[in-house]
Amino acid sequence: MKEQFGDRLRKLRIEKEMTQEDLAKKFNTGKASISHYESNRRIPDANTIKKYADYFGVTIDYILGITEERNIYETKPAEIPEDLKDLGMEYITLAKDIKRSELTPEEVRELLEFAKKMKKK
Repeated sequence: MKEQFGDRLRKLRIEKEMTQEDLAKKFNTGKASISHYESNRRIPDANTIKKYADYFGVTIDYILGITEERNIYETKPAEIPEDLKDLGMEYITLAKDIKRSELTPEEVRELLEFAKKMKKK
């Protein structure tokens, strides 16, 4: 069965070696609320979910059980083609933000070449 918010919250709390009471104090809530969340009997509002995700350094998608990637930096960035490395820092940054799982090396090249053309205009 796919993990839900409560399962992920519990896992993250345990990894930080926190008790439910520790987490409740950190978020100014009751221990009972944490218990309800972890047993998947209740789910907090979106703002509170974001606070938990930020605190544990994971994405909202991860804490909700949507993805297995804890954060956006878990996948490696796409490789920058050698002949396009002289484009400038803004293009290098753009290429590093593109995940290998999303674009092929050829698609990265096309994107960077398009950006280069647009900059000339």
